[in-house]
Amino acid sequence: MNRLAIIIVLIVFVTAFSKLIAQVSKYVVNVKTATAIESMPLTVDVELSQSASIQRIILKYRSFSATEFKQTDMIISGRRATTSIPNIDVTLPYIEYYLEMHLIGDVVATFPEENPEGNPLKIFVSSIDPRDAEIKFLSPEEGEKLTVNELAIAVSLLYVSDAVNKKLTHVYLDYTDVTNEAIITDDIILYNPQSAGRLLETGLHYFKVELFDTTGNLYYAKKLSFNISTPLALMEERESFKYGLNTLAEIRHEKFGASRKTYVRGDVRFNGNCRSLSFGSDVHLTNEEKSYLQPQNRFLAFVQAEEYANLQIGDAYPSFPSLVVSGKRVRGITGYFNYTFINLDISYGQIERPVEGTVIKDTTYADSSQASARPKESYPLGGLTYRLFKSGTFSRNIFVIRPSFGNGENFQIGLTYLKSKDNTNSIIYGTFPKENLVASVDLLLAFDDQRVRWFSQVAGSIENKDISEGSYTDEDFRQFKLSTLPDDASHDDTIRALNEAEDLIKVAKVARKFITVNSNLSPLNPLKGSPSLSYESEFTLNYFNNFIRLLAFRRGVAYKSYGNDFIQNDIAGINISDRIRLFENRAIVSLSYETKHNNVQNDASLPTTKYNTFNSSISAYPGFGIPSFTIGYGFYYRKNPIDMSEHVNLGKPLIMDIDTAGKTVNDYIVIPWEKAKYIVDDFTNRFYIGSNHVFNFLGKQNVVMSFTLAQKQDRTFYKRDQNNLSALISTTTEYEIPLQTTISVVTSHNSMYYALQDSNNAYINRTQKQTFNYQTLSFGGRYRLLDDMLNLAAVIAPSFGDFRRLLIQLGVDYQIASNHYLVYELDFIRNSGGSNDLIMGITYRFNM
Repeated sequence: MNRLAIIIVLIVFVTAFSKLIAQVSKYVVNVKTATAIESMPLTVDVELSQSASIQRIILKYRSFSATEFKQTDMIISGRRATTSIPNIDVTLPYIEYYLEMHLIGDVVATFPEENPEGNPLKIFVSSIDPRDAEIKFLSPEEGEKLTVNELAIAVSLLYVSDAVNKKLTHVYLDYTDVTNEAIITDDIILYNPQSAGRLLETGLHYFKVELFDTTGNLYYAKKLSFNISTPLALMEERESFKYGLNTLAEIRHEKFGASRKTYVRGDVRFNGNCRSLSFGSDVHLTNEEKSYLQPQNRFLAFVQAEEYANLQIGDAYPSFPSLVVSGKRVRGITGYFNYTFINLDISYGQIERPVEGTVIKDTTYADSSQASARPKESYPLGGLTYRLFKSGTFSRNIFVIRPSFGNGENFQIGLTYLKSKDNTNSIIYGTFPKENLVASVDLLLAFDDQRVRWFSQVAGSIENKDISEGSYTDEDFRQFKLSTLPDDASHDDTIRALNEAEDLIKVAKVARKFITVNSNLSPLNPLKGSPSLSYESEFTLNYFNNFIRLLAFRRGVAYKSYGNDFIQNDIAGINISDRIRLFENRAIVSLSYETKHNNVQNDASLPTTKYNTFNSSISAYPGFGIPSFTIGYGFYYRKNPIDMSEHVNLGKPLIMDIDTAGKTVNDYIVIPWEKAKYIVDDFTNRFYIGSNHVFNFLGKQNVVMSFTLAQKQDRTFYKRDQNNLSALISTTTEYEIPLQTTISVVTSHNSMYYALQDSNNAYINRTQKQTFNYQTLSFGGRYRLLDDMLNLAAVIAPSFGDFRRLLIQLGVDYQIASNHYLVYELDFIRNSGGSNDLIMGITYRFNM
């Protein structure tokens, strides 16, 4: 039988290491995630086909009720890129995402390649039963070790549903009914085994609570585990030093066309604890570390004293209100201190390291007038000779501090201050060093175990876009005000201007303590129209199987925080969503609607574009043996008041006024470019059907099917319509023998349209269609040998249509000794119309 299984695994190839994704890419092989669980952080792991040309990868994601994509940088390590989606963003029924890859030569690629914002990928989120929160174990804690004398079981029933008859409650100790020995009231359960005369042996024990509804049927059951030990054993364990160590070393060779490159990397992770202290370190080293790039190596050491204090030294990702800091790596010191009602979070370090600019050439100008017109990227060498260069990156430090008051359960108010500044002396060849100042306040109010929750944050910022000349002196302010006077200004006008200058000088004396003050400040007047004011206010209600969320937001056109590179400015709106649980959580209905607009300053010279988004889905989970499914529909509509119907309806070709020079335009309708470049009027419909079915037939079968359709209609004369359709079906089988196989089929059809132009660049009433269609098959398996010490895996995935490629992956994972593992991976990619690619890698792991 084992011989037959080996033959099968050599014939039927499947990857054992990844989830299938319904897309193909030149750069991405697959995207792996664990099972996404509501309100739990989610790790996203991307396997790259090659990393030589990829400088940066950004994961853009959004939850169901959101319309804007949040962004976070992924950590690239060899052919892997990883990041984590915070628990607050992991919500039902799914998360949408796509990857943005920045390549060498300022080229940007996406995954998926076709219409990623309009038709992103999905990660489905599993639900947590809300009835679980109705039973709260107060003591002991889950998995806690304690002595018999310390054991006192307390369970809160305060939040139990009215559908429960508490008089029918049953409790069990190690599967023995001890209901008659416990004290059970409407709000609490108390049980002491020692008082009841029960002797518990050392080791693992369980306590279970069963609730019944008013008809006598089981409503919900919840179990707690704990360990009984002796006082001496507990003391020895608390005093002992416990640790864990994980190491990894990899060497990999990549051949892409004529390019060949070898990568070497290593990881060491150490964790330990003793008494109330936890500590550890994380080191990542790679030969990709280069002085002309931002850091590729990573270093981190940390120590934590329970929930009271934490200190991190090295590369950390601090957590502050999202308007101020989000997803930013800080190389320095990060930590927090919590004591009863008082909390302090702080982070200081480097977010950009210096990268010297590139010298282009030395140039001597003929005269001073030519020299004065030289580019900004020039360095004086003396006289009329200058060195031209491509600007580098200044070292940029950041300091963030947030004192707050309240434990965050029912109340907390926090004040956040951020200061970030480029070091002008860190490089020679650089331009436009910058500085940033942000201040914010946030407030949390929550009631009824956070079933009612209101969180708001307000922030304002000032940015100086060029601090190379330093702050204005007092005399600079006087000369600045005098320069604004007309030539025939009176003596009184001069006196008034000088008085205004003195007022500015008084303000500047205070402002200089915080930021460089000159004409490059943005905004120059932060009060007029509040251009840098930003706020978010979120209110949630969680009652009667409804989770209602209301969000109001505004982000000023000039708002800027160096702690959050990805925030979208110049936008304001509201969002409302509801998640309804039906039929004891066997069905979930999700609805969301958002309306927003840009041009928050109401600038008369710019059009205001309105955006409306609606999403809906129904998810059903009938139970084991019956397929679960999700059906979704949504639309996205955006439009601004620019109306060109008087031109379009005339039936003549349209030509921009900037294209009419030297041309006869009697047969054309001339339209203003200043209007045409801003015109927006499109509507996108999105449909989704997904199903998952687990059943037993020749082993455990897991069948996944999905269908996604996005249709965009462009109602402007550009006629940039799009249609994107993708479908997937895959079957994963786990046999009684140690074999797992997967067979999948993916098809993708994409159509893009655009209005044709004649020889004069005029738009005519005809469209051109472009298509990009492909199909991918995947076959393979994993087989375990030698008591799981040896794992063999492979995949073969041919793609047909407009994207032609054959991907073959082979892998061997062997446990050479206790805690020692050796992994060999081979990828072969046959590209249609080009050279073939080959990737080989060997990885050694040690875990203890």
